[in-house]
Amino acid sequence: MKLSGIHGQDDAIRALRASVRRNEIAHAYLFAGPANSGKTTAALAFAASLTCTNRDPEGDACGVCASCRRARAGTHPDIRVISPEGDQTKIGQMQEMIKSLNYAPIAAGYSVVIIEQADTLNPHSENAILKILEEPPPYAVLILLSRNPVSLLPTIRSRCRIIRFVRSKTSDIEDMLKQRYGLSTEEARVIAECSQGAIGLAVRMAEDSTILEQRRSVMEIMRRLPTCPSVYVFKAAEMVRKIAETKEGDDRTRIQRLRELLDYMLTWYADLLRLRLGGTEARICNLDLRADLEEQTGIYSTERIQTAIASIMHTQRCLEGNVTAQLALENMFFSLRPE
Repeated sequence: MKLSGIHGQDDAIRALRASVRRNEIAHAYLFAGPANSGKTTAALAFAASLTCTNRDPEGDACGVCASCRRARAGTHPDIRVISPEGDQTKIGQMQEMIKSLNYAPIAAGYSVVIIEQADTLNPHSENAILKILEEPPPYAVLILLSRNPVSLLPTIRSRCRIIRFVRSKTSDIEDMLKQRYGLSTEEARVIAECSQGAIGLAVRMAEDSTILEQRRSVMEIMRRLPTCPSVYVFKAAEMVRKIAETKEGDDRTRIQRLRELLDYMLTWYADLLRLRLGGTEARICNLDLRADLEEQTGIYSTERIQTAIASIMHTQRCLEGNVTAQLALENMFFSLRPE
């Protein structure tokens, strides 16, 4: 992926290309923005630009040189990606990074380290990064990715050039999906609306059909919930938990999947609220489920919808802590029933 191929983050990409074009490369960048907003994709594209041997005049990677091919394949010796181990990015990982930065780049002018989910850095890891930022090697470029930059030490933030990522316009995502994946207008519109401005999620939906299948499964639970016996909540909780566990991954990955499944539920109740307040002409997210949603507007009161939204958001926060997912989901589903 080249910087020029990234959609929906014009200001961020413009700033990154300008820094390469002017040769004004900072030793540390903080890519700050919501989940699935394209931070990782942009970081990899920026790293490819920094290590490219034949950059274009606008500061973008050529995409065809040996360095670019290695970057695209994930085998470039001077580009490293550090991901959390479990629920934290640990000191051992930072020590390995520091050790690697003691050596000059092997194949490029820069040695780039991308630290995913910098929110998960523990205090020891943050202090290790701070030491690097205080006296960085001349060839080192650190890129920290964070949904919640205020969770980082102020002394780290102050040493980083902050690049802000935002939720993309639905129309931009829709256009990108049609151009890149050849989707029909209806298919692209449904995915664009469901992504809620998260272009990374939209790309994953277009590339992985199981994500849309999971959404359909969750929405079927939402459709059935108001009219099923109360014991259905136990089955619903188990179904959602198992959907999140269908692919391999550590506990943090499963929790992230659960949060995304709950995001689908949030869009359901947000649509119900829009229809309750704006009538049948209201614009909704789940375009393909309008008939089911309109049917439930007579079942849920505005107050119950607001309670449901608050309950789902509370459950998402609880899942980040040390709670049993099954129990948290059961409690949530009880609160989602209309009576």
